[in-house]
Amino acid sequence: MRGTTGSEGKLFEFTPEMFGPLYRFIEDDEVTDIDYNGRELWITDTSNVKRKVTDSGITETFIRRFAHRVSDNDSRELNRANPVLENETDTLRISVVDPSVAVSGLSVCIRKSAPFVRFDEKGALDSRFCSREILNLLANCVAAHMNIVVCGQPRAGKTETCKFLSGYIPDHERVITIEDTMEWRYRSLKPAGDCVEMKVSDSFTYRDGIIASLKQNPRWLMIAETRGEEVKDLIQGFSTGVNGMTTLHTDDVGNIPQRMVNMVDDSTMEERFERNVYTFVDVGILVAVVPDGAGGSYRRVEQVGFFSVDGGKKTCAYLVDGGERVSDQLPEGIRKKFLREGIDDVFSSLEVSRRLKRQSCRDEYGGIPRACG
Repeated sequence: MRGTTGSEGKLFEFTPEMFGPLYRFIEDDEVTDIDYNGRELWITDTSNVKRKVTDSGITETFIRRFAHRVSDNDSRELNRANPVLENETDTLRISVVDPSVAVSGLSVCIRKSAPFVRFDEKGALDSRFCSREILNLLANCVAAHMNIVVCGQPRAGKTETCKFLSGYIPDHERVITIEDTMEWRYRSLKPAGDCVEMKVSDSFTYRDGIIASLKQNPRWLMIAETRGEEVKDLIQGFSTGVNGMTTLHTDDVGNIPQRMVNMVDDSTMEERFERNVYTFVDVGILVAVVPDGAGGSYRRVEQVGFFSVDGGKKTCAYLVDGGERVSDQLPEGIRKKFLREGIDDVFSSLEVSRRLKRQSCRDEYGGIPRACG
């Protein structure tokens, strides 16, 4: 497990010994988050179920040694002057907060970023992430080169949804990802694909990345999370014909345009920028965590809405709401985009059918017989 380059330029090795009693959770692919609050250890799994670990084996000596190791790689002491330290490996994002700030005790959060998609088409259906019709619709959005924004609350599965959808991009279409924490890992997902991965820093911002990427012949521009002023450059990029995906925090697809307007924080351009969002963002997807009726929860595609400006009126047409198909009435401009790619029925996809067939054969036989293709 390899770490990132520290401030002195050395590449740090995170070993199993370093993680001690935490390592069993690092190794468990079902665990997504490992959080220590100064007294207790909590873990979150792929179903977004969070539980306290009563037999963690964590001691004060271990947790301080762990924090010291993180600070060594960052070449800064963890203290009142530097109360928050962060580090990364190829699969982990580690954050440590000093007791001078976290008065309840030294806090450690580890977010796992797997270099693979946590579900496939069959898994999406089996886990109730979406219905077959909705799965077909999402795949067709990528095939039609739609500009996609996936929204939802923290830990709803926005990035995982984008990773899943990006699996439908043909290998020959160049993809450029721009992230501050490497979570998309497109090159690992599609090693045969044409991909450039960019990482932002204090000296290379999201805006710098977007501007630079537009000179690199992209077909797709992927921003792991849109948070601020860079949204202007993202929409400008979409206006040039480059397609893309990003995520943001909001709880309704219809709120996406206003949420983007608020990021710009410039009252003189609000109306014009909002119109640009409705024009150049094609589809919004809301991913939500919903109760399963048995005391648990699961992730679900809650809404799918298509944006347009028709006759001077800005609209968002919901085809999916409450996790169910509610309409098939597409805005005319969106319908034409589908038709240009030969997609007449947006709720039907031969590609999804092929993938499901292969996955079902694999599950049943442990391989892919010739008959499955």
